[in-house]
Amino acid sequence: MQLPAIDTNLLVVLDALLQEGHVGRASKRLALSPSATSHALARLRELMGDPLLVRAGRQLVLTPRAAALAPQVRQLMEQMQRLLQPPEAFQPTKLERAFRLLTTDHIELVLLRRLDPLLAAEAPRVLLHSRPIGPDAVEELRADRADVAFGVFPELPDDIASEALFKDRFVTLVREGHPALARPLTLKRFAELEHVLVAPRGTPTSRVDTLLAEKGLKRRVVRTVGTFLAAPFLVAQSDYVVTMSARVAESLAPLLHLRILESPVSYEYTLAQIWHRRLDRDPAHVWFRGLTARVASELPRLRLFNGAS
Repeated sequence: MQLPAIDTNLLVVLDALLQEGHVGRASKRLALSPSATSHALARLRELMGDPLLVRAGRQLVLTPRAAALAPQVRQLMEQMQRLLQPPEAFQPTKLERAFRLLTTDHIELVLLRRLDPLLAAEAPRVLLHSRPIGPDAVEELRADRADVAFGVFPELPDDIASEALFKDRFVTLVREGHPALARPLTLKRFAELEHVLVAPRGTPTSRVDTLLAEKGLKRRVVRTVGTFLAAPFLVAQSDYVVTMSARVAESLAPLLHLRILESPVSYEYTLAQIWHRRLDRDPAHVWFRGLTARVASELPRLRLFNGAS
């Protein structure tokens, strides 16, 4: 007989009958009438091809098959109760899990390094594994090869959820004594400089090039690097310039004696975290997203620069 054809409520009745060995006591345990319990017993007897409970004088006793079934049915009931009971209250301190992140060094420097001490304090057994985000981030999330991706995401499919975390904007970095500091940096003079392009995903252009093209201008990219952290080091030893995150620039400029300039190419953008919707209500995932959002909310405000580092 196929399982879908069986009334699984009969298993609850069977467990009570096998535990009590008495129709009346079983009916009280189940909050059923004795007649309803007797009717269920008749159905069980027919279904299982065994009388299950037989009279012995004034009492009912289990048949050999019923006696053999009793511990199995009890175990099944206990498993069902564990399966259906509400989950325990989530406790980060007890969480043992590795979160797989798709990100950039921008996010690692600005957000994740601030997240780390909080994470260590609240959930010391949690592991974080970051790797570079690529163009297939959505597929990575769908295929459960990553838990969260961080970046700028103009459009997302319906099965991917997102949460805005913090804003950033473009500034331009140059070394101390750079010739560009002698005069105001106009858009035309900016385009004529030698530029470092930061391309984490390997693209040949960036938003800077798009904005310049809208003004009929094109810049000369002399170096392309894959990380935001590498670019300022190149700028510090040359007459190159790089246009990049203001938050990263603020962290590195004092270390490398660089000047932060307001970029003639003005652009503000929002960094977000995204995940697949199957994890919307996963307690550990909800907690982790909340933690990153909390850290992001505490980031300092963006400020304007007058050319001083």
